[in-house]
Amino acid sequence: MDTRKLFREEGGGSGQGGSVRADDVILDILFPDRDGKRMRKVVSRSRARMTGKVPSRKLGRMVQWESRIERMAIFVAETDPTIERYQEQPCEIRYRSADGMTRRHIPDFLIERAAAREIWEIKADREAESEEVTARTQLLTAPLARRGFRYRLVPESDLARIAKTCEALVRYAADEVLIEHVDVLRAFWSDDKPRSWAAAEALLSDRQARSVIARLVLDGVLRVALDQPIEAETELRWAHGQASSPENLR
Repeated sequence: MDTRKLFREEGGGSGQGGSVRADDVILDILFPDRDGKRMRKVVSRSRARMTGKVPSRKLGRMVQWESRIERMAIFVAETDPTIERYQEQPCEIRYRSADGMTRRHIPDFLIERAAAREIWEIKADREAESEEVTARTQLLTAPLARRGFRYRLVPESDLARIAKTCEALVRYAADEVLIEHVDVLRAFWSDDKPRSWAAAEALLSDRQARSVIARLVLDGVLRVALDQPIEAETELRWAHGQASSPENLR
């Protein structure tokens, strides 16, 4: 499922903070010197705050997080089939603030879709509404758009309502799917009507049925409401013409 439909739209602003012209806001955007490297170290033994790592099927490596909210964002990125790649602590944005001072900002994630690049800044709701974060979002949104990046302020509440289901799908998902399973399910969805998760599992009559269904949701072949828990009566739909074939068939 395309998670862009679930996130609220941020206020774009004009990109003209104070006396700073929009064209003069972004001074530079620095990226790591190699793929997968972060602009700053996230996990270390000396850090007082909670940090950790999550294995990513999409990236084939461990992804580091430095807050519970960032951890939720990782599972959301893993679940959205329109997200091809993502990177934590992806870059350093050097910009001129409204008071004319040069500042640096390391956002939380760079999200890469087929025809779009997004920069995500993940914040707790109260912090997302703070004067500092609001001003920076309004200042950077338009100048970053000119450089080909959509800047998104993603509050905790937007992630929290879908993260639990996203994490469950990632943990359930099989590494590979038999093409026979896909053929059986495709025949089952001969119309646009929803089918229950339990009915789909019973149709496959396989110990790996739940893992197969979860994998097909991650691949965008099946659709499920991410703001609902995965239960026997959870509704599934076949994504007719809206998703590519599974990438993990054998």
